[in-house]
Amino acid sequence: MPAHSPDDRNRKILVVGGGISGLAAAVRLVERAQERQQLSPRIVVCETNSTWGGVLQTQPLTDGFVERCADMFTTKLPWALELCRAIGYLDQLIPTDEKRRGALVATRSGAAPIPAGFSLLVPQRWDAVWKSPVLSRHAKLRMWLEPWVVLFRRRFRVGSTADESFQSFAIRHWGREAYDWLIQPLVSGIFTADPAKLSMAAALTEFADLERQHGSLLRSAKATQQPANNGDDASSAQLQDALAATAGANTSASTGVRYGLFLTPRHGMSHWIKALTDWLVRHDVTLENETTVSHMVRSENQWSVVRRPNSSPEPITEKFDAVILATPTYAAAKLLQGVDPELATRLAEIEYASAAIVVSRFQRKQFADNGEKLGFGLVVPTILKSPLIATSFSSQKFPGRCADSDLLTRSFFGGALNPEHVDWDDQKLIETSVRELRRWISLVGDPLESQIVRWRNAMPQYHVGHRQRIEGISQLVAKHTSLALAGNAYTGVGIPQCIKSGWDAAEQVLQ
Repeated sequence: MPAHSPDDRNRKILVVGGGISGLAAAVRLVERAQERQQLSPRIVVCETNSTWGGVLQTQPLTDGFVERCADMFTTKLPWALELCRAIGYLDQLIPTDEKRRGALVATRSGAAPIPAGFSLLVPQRWDAVWKSPVLSRHAKLRMWLEPWVVLFRRRFRVGSTADESFQSFAIRHWGREAYDWLIQPLVSGIFTADPAKLSMAAALTEFADLERQHGSLLRSAKATQQPANNGDDASSAQLQDALAATAGANTSASTGVRYGLFLTPRHGMSHWIKALTDWLVRHDVTLENETTVSHMVRSENQWSVVRRPNSSPEPITEKFDAVILATPTYAAAKLLQGVDPELATRLAEIEYASAAIVVSRFQRKQFADNGEKLGFGLVVPTILKSPLIATSFSSQKFPGRCADSDLLTRSFFGGALNPEHVDWDDQKLIETSVRELRRWISLVGDPLESQIVRWRNAMPQYHVGHRQRIEGISQLVAKHTSLALAGNAYTGVGIPQCIKSGWDAAEQVLQ
C-alpha cells in the first residue's frame, strides 16, 4: 500500500443535504479513497430533518406500507443500480408485477387504455393508435401526416442550440388533439410543470435530439424501432414513470421504455436509504441529522462553516477543505449569498412546484372486477379541468404493499398549474380524490383509511432556457475552489440523475 501524505487523514469534506444526491456523493468520496488505496478524508453529512433520504420516504400502513413520493426507478439510466451494487443491495430489488401491467387515461366518457407502444412523444405501434378510442379519426390522421407537416415547421436543426416549450413542440409534431388528450397528461405528470414553459432541451432532450437527427419523430420511431418484448407496453411503462415522478420522483423521459426496466426496493425506499446510511457509518462517515448549516465563508483556502445541531445550544464553527451543497437551490442560495451574490441570485431564480398526495386504502371489492383491470394507474388530461393530476394504484405494481384483499391508491394534486390545491384541508383533498376517481372508474364506498402527504417546493421547474441557466451557474461555481452543487434542479429530476449529480459533485471537489 502506498504511503499516505500527512494531509490524507486530515482533509475534511462537508456534504450539506442528506437526500439521495448527498448520500450518493458521500458514497463516491469513500469509493474514490478506496480505489486509490488512501485513507478516506473525514466526511461529514448534515441534514436539517430528522430523517435521511429527502423525499424518498416510506410510510407504514395497516398490513403494509406505501411510498410518500417516488416508488421505483428506471434502470435505463445506470446510476441507481450502480449505487445499489456499491453497497451490496442488488438482491433487495424487485420488478413490477407482470400480471397487472397496464395504464389508463381519463376521457370525457370514462377511462381508456393508453395506446400500446405510445412512448410519451413517439408512437411505436400504429395499429394500437388507430384502434384507440382516445383520439378521433381526424387526430389520428394528423399524427400520421407528421413527417410532412414538420417538414415545413422543423425547428431543431443540425447544430441548432434553440430551445422550445414542450407544449409548442408536441403540438407542432402531433396536433392539438393528440397533445391535449394523450401527450400532455403523460409528460405533465412527470414534471408537475406548466407545459407552455417546460424546456425541451433540458427536460426532454432525447426528443429534441431525435428531431435534429431525423426531422420527423415518426421517422425516428421507425429508425430506432425495438422488437416487442413479450407484449410489454412502453406507453404504460412511461405512465408509471410519470406516476412515480410526480412531486419529486423518478423520471427517465426517454423512448422505448419497458416494464422490466423499473425496479423498487422490496421493503420500501426507506429501507434502501437505511442501507445507504448504514454503509456510510461502517465506512466512518459522520452523519448529523437535525443539524442546520447557517453560514459559510471562504477563509484561508478553506471553508469556514457554522452548523447548529438541534440538540446543542451553541453553534459549531469548523473549517472544511471542500463543501458539496446537495440542497434545493433556494437553500444553496441563502448559504452562498455572502460568498457570491451573483451565484446566489442565479440559484434563487430557479422556480419550484409543490404537490399533495392522497394515500388511500380500499377493499378490492369496492372496484369493478376487484380492480384487476385497473392496471398500474390513471393520468388525467388538463383539458378535463379536474384537480386530479394522476392516480397510481400502488399495490397493483408491487406485491406486499397491503393485504391481498385491499388496494392502495396514491392521488396527486397541485403542481405548477394548480398550486392552490396543496393548501386544501385534508378532508377536502380526500373527498376530492374519491369523487374524481369515480368520474372515470367504477368505485363504490369510501376508503378504509387515508393519509395526506404534502411536498412543498419539491419539484424544480425546467423552464425554457434552463440548460443555459445551469451552464451559467456551473461557470460561477467553477470560480470557487472545492465547491460543488448536487440535486434534482440541475440536470435531471429522477433518482438516477440525482445520484449522478452527487457523484459528479464528489469528483469535482476531489479534483
